[in-house]
Amino acid sequence: MPKTVGYLTGTFDIVHPGHIHFLKTCRSMMSDDGHLIVGLTTDTLARTQKRPTLMNFEQRREILINFPFVDSVIAHSGQSKVEMHDMLHYHVLFTGEEYYGTDEYTVMKDKGICTVYYIPCPLSRRFSSSAIARQHAIEKAAKVSIIKSGTAGLVYRFNEQPSPLILKTVRVSQREYAGPRTANVYSLPVPYPRNMKRKGEVHVHPNLPGVNGYREIDAQPLIRHFSWCPTISVTKAFADKHDTVVANVPAQPNTYSHVVADKAMAREIYFVHQFACGEDLHSWILHHERDDNFLLTLHDIIRQVQDIARDLLSVNLVHGDIHSENLCIAPLEVDGCRPVIPEQYRDGNLVLLKVSLIDFGWCMHRSFVLDSDERTLYESQLQDGWDYKHFVDSMEYMYEKCSWYADVKRMLL
Repeated sequence: MPKTVGYLTGTFDIVHPGHIHFLKTCRSMMSDDGHLIVGLTTDTLARTQKRPTLMNFEQRREILINFPFVDSVIAHSGQSKVEMHDMLHYHVLFTGEEYYGTDEYTVMKDKGICTVYYIPCPLSRRFSSSAIARQHAIEKAAKVSIIKSGTAGLVYRFNEQPSPLILKTVRVSQREYAGPRTANVYSLPVPYPRNMKRKGEVHVHPNLPGVNGYREIDAQPLIRHFSWCPTISVTKAFADKHDTVVANVPAQPNTYSHVVADKAMAREIYFVHQFACGEDLHSWILHHERDDNFLLTLHDIIRQVQDIARDLLSVNLVHGDIHSENLCIAPLEVDGCRPVIPEQYRDGNLVLLKVSLIDFGWCMHRSFVLDSDERTLYESQLQDGWDYKHFVDSMEYMYEKCSWYADVKRMLL
């Protein structure tokens, strides 16, 4: 005599006591030689029917298949109960009491296809995957804070351990949206009206957003594969369906107020999702310049900046403004774990650090739409290794009066 085959479907995302009670009850209603099959909702179907799952299909399947009261787990991607009966030839169909009287189940009994059991589960009223996910989302939202109001928009920190995230806002104005992508649509003069943190340079310009917001967006695919790049993804967060009116602000000499006003009227807003890669190098220096191993650690940081500059050259990208406030410092991690200290550093008690480079608002690349002056500037900066030279200049500008700078200068050169 063939064993009794039972079948049920469910998502089982964040398995809770209600799920366990339901599954155990279903199995108890079958003979010892019965076989209980769970049709586990696929990730795609879950996203369509309810919400993206917090655990993927394989993770959910691994949990269910290890329960002693579950015999098989198969993928359920939206097939009807009749279609699954034609495939599995099950004898009993299980579902929760809340589905009593629904067509999907009554048709199975009315047509004599199989027996249908509606399982009461009071625990399910106390425990709910959706309620848990909803509370989880609320708790996560409370961890979002604004850490900076940048020239291109707000910068958010999502303080979720062990991997906090940064959401950088990139605003695209109507002028940028309507003009040639990545072009210098504001016709900013070259060299750009910027305060570049170089020795001998007078800070006279206002803080301005980059030449074109699309440049920062389009730079990310060029650098995502480098270990020093903290970017995870870039997503469009907002798009105005109507043409945003360009602010009619007259250009004032040396203020470029029209650029800032125009940027305030966003046609599109993007989020650059990044790992929170620590404090900026300037803050790190202020906090650690009296440490015993400060110079040794700074030497390793400078070596990493040199590698970053070489990587930029390898993809023909000019960052345009590498300095200690655009470099971030964090303890080195390997696959989420603190590293084993290499032999050469064990005696020195040196903490290994990872350097990341951020802020590509003023970058240039051959694939960008550059006007003739920009093209000339770009090619000369590529040829001269501008990014590392600017980093050296900025270190002298910011730290030449520090007692330790003479030793660092030799490292830089």
